[in-house]
Amino acid sequence: MAPSSSPARLHRLVAAGCVGAAGWVFGAVLGAVGRARGGKPLHRRGRLHGAHLTTWGAREPWGVPLLDSAGRAGGVVRLSRAVGLPGPLPDIQGVAVRLETPGGPADLLFATTGSGRFSRYLLLLRRSPHVPMTTLLPVRTVRGPLQLRLVPEVPAGGVRSWVLGAARPRDSRWAPIGRLVADAEPVGPDPDPPVRFEPVGNVPTGTAQYRWVRLLRGPAYVLARRWSPAGSWR
Repeated sequence: MAPSSSPARLHRLVAAGCVGAAGWVFGAVLGAVGRARGGKPLHRRGRLHGAHLTTWGAREPWGVPLLDSAGRAGGVVRLSRAVGLPGPLPDIQGVAVRLETPGGPADLLFATTGSGRFSRYLLLLRRSPHVPMTTLLPVRTVRGPLQLRLVPEVPAGGVRSWVLGAARPRDSRWAPIGRLVADAEPVGPDPDPPVRFEPVGNVPTGTAQYRWVRLLRGPAYVLARRWSPAGSWR
């Protein structure tokens, strides 16, 4: 091993350790909040709707079958507010998506952020859910990091729909690649049945979580679920 590689390896190990520790701390905080609130620490209440995603096919393939080819995938979406503040007050709006694909369930979490090259990493408080949302953190593909965005369309007859866009972190423009449509009514008598979304493990075929994302989100989800008495967690 070249001498110059040892400091670089040490730096990577230290960085991984710091990110992993941050994930455990974040999870401990969320778990404590969940215990105090007697349920999920974030996105406690929501509404689950049947949904489907229609894709038009990407001009520049990502190596992700769900996005690259024209097609349709069924699933569900859950609409919620992160903190659960009263309706008139702004909150971090969220849309959790589960799509059934040939490779298994694919879970995507969207939250209100900016859409610019830097603002897309900032969670923003919004009064209405009818605003753009992004996946905040990228996933790995053969073309590099991928981020997704939902842009709401004008609701028609109670049906909500969004245009799905894709971009790399350095892209200033989002390429529209599909449309997500949610049913007007919730899935059943219970508008918010227990559904556990797994954004770390249930990624679309052709994508993978970056190691630093796994280190950050993995422990946070484990601890928050262990310490929170909620029957489900977004």
